[in-house]
Amino acid sequence: MKRDVGITYIVMRKIRYNVMRFRETLSVDEAEVLAGRFSSVSGRHYVLHDPEKLAEKYTTAWNNFAININHL
Repeated sequence: MKRDVGITYIVMRKIRYNVMRFRETLSVDEAEVLAGRFSSVSGRHYVLHDPEKLAEKYTTAWNNFAININHL
């Protein structure tokens, strides 16, 4: 990634996290789950019991920036 667009991986992770948190589309715990850190109780809840809701919120977060990921 760095060679193609000049953005380091860590910066891309921060951008993605901020996209998820924009307008509080996803809660902090939900964003943490998507970042692979689901040690909280609510984080575990989303992974185990409500993956569809989490997926919908993820799609909504990208739609806030006019990026359609529905076709993926």
